[in-house]
Amino acid sequence: MVRRSAPGPHRGLPVGDGGDRYTRGGGDHSAWGATRRAEQAVPQPSPGHEVVLSHLLERVDGYAASKAEYALVIADEVPDQAGHRADLGRYRVSGTGGYRSRRLTRIVDTLHFAPSHVSRLVQAADLVTYLFQRLELPGTDPRTARVNEQLWSLVEPRRYHSWCWDPMRRQS
Repeated sequence: MVRRSAPGPHRGLPVGDGGDRYTRGGGDHSAWGATRRAEQAVPQPSPGHEVVLSHLLERVDGYAASKAEYALVIADEVPDQAGHRADLGRYRVSGTGGYRSRRLTRIVDTLHFAPSHVSRLVQAADLVTYLFQRLELPGTDPRTARVNEQLWSLVEPRRYHSWCWDPMRRQS
């Protein structure tokens, strides 16, 4: 029988050969079971859409609070709408989590989802997002860049916050 320590986040847990059993804290456990429990204890990253939506809702709530107003959120259709609505309920009670955690108190009703082709407001948000992303593209033709800058000058005074999270971009 071989006794060694598991690598990575499971360091310190004994690992044996196949079905080895060991005793820890008075109980008889298989090494596989201990490793499995350790894997379950390691925090799993949240899906990207969930992270971005929580950050967006923080900003919407903050903006509404700064204006002493309330906000109704209408979003483009996405999978798991019920899950996102449940997240909003959790954010109202316990906050959004993360480094800017905020209890959402200014978003009324629930999250509303609409196909963008039937909502002019969702289409407008899509256009602004597209334009913002175009401004970030390197190597754009100078004529295109000039038109994009002109269009952005119409949007920018009405912008509360903008930042584009690229989870694939390497941090420097």
